[in-house]
Amino acid sequence: MRPIQTSSTTQHPRLTTYPSKPHHQETIPCSRERCCNIFLLCEPRGTLNHPIAIANKHSVAAVPFVQSYLWSNAGFASLRNLKEIDGVDIRYDPTVIPLAQPNDSAPTNYTDPSNLRAPPDSGANGRFHSIKDFHDAYLSGALTPSDFVEQLLPLIRRDVAQRTPYSTAFMDSKVELIRAAAEASTQRYKQGQPLGVLDGVPFGVKDDVQVKGYKRYVGARHDVSNGGVGETSWCARALENEGAILVGTLTMHELGMGECCMKASYNPTELTILQIQPTTTPSGAHQ
Repeated sequence: MRPIQTSSTTQHPRLTTYPSKPHHQETIPCSRERCCNIFLLCEPRGTLNHPIAIANKHSVAAVPFVQSYLWSNAGFASLRNLKEIDGVDIRYDPTVIPLAQPNDSAPTNYTDPSNLRAPPDSGANGRFHSIKDFHDAYLSGALTPSDFVEQLLPLIRRDVAQRTPYSTAFMDSKVELIRAAAEASTQRYKQGQPLGVLDGVPFGVKDDVQVKGYKRYVGARHDVSNGGVGETSWCARALENEGAILVGTLTMHELGMGECCMKASYNPTELTILQIQPTTTPSGAHQ
């Protein structure tokens, strides 16, 4: 592997860890000569508890030539034959970091409303509500953060008698903490002093992120947080510092390993539980 150097201009480098050798950009034609039979392993869609899916899964694990066939049929080895990438630097880390320029200055507030892009028409078919939608509703008084969480909590709570399908995505929700954060955000909006565009916006973190007051299982059955006494992880705390409302911890694969949610110790779920599949992340947490 050749060393990766800082890109340079006449006076000031703009990027670091950029590939050191320039390459001619070439258009590599796309080919769809074969369909990838590996998709048979995921049919029918949903969890891998269907008899056909289970049989396919075990056959791949037990019969080496099936693994070889699927590998070659999927074209995974075809990159080795592309002459267009001969001599290209091997990148084990794709990170390219922009460097500050002499006249650059850091923004005073990364969540200032001026940084928001205009979302598509609110009447667009199938569009989910965005951060801007929340922010605009709170500013106009059409909705308050407290109003919103009171509508949300019955949908996501697991500690109620009549649970909804949406609660499957959640491990736990500390109701009093949520209401307190929402009330503080509501008061800031009433005073015309929201912290930024994230103020009052709900979010959740997966069960592998430490949150003070929440037990952490990492998708398993053993609490690794000593009863939730640890401090909140920086990533979640940074959002809370901007006024975002943590509405709960989310289910995940056991130790983050598994497929199609079947190793979620507390919530083995089907990805199609809500008839939508926006991502392939585990256990319904992004459904």
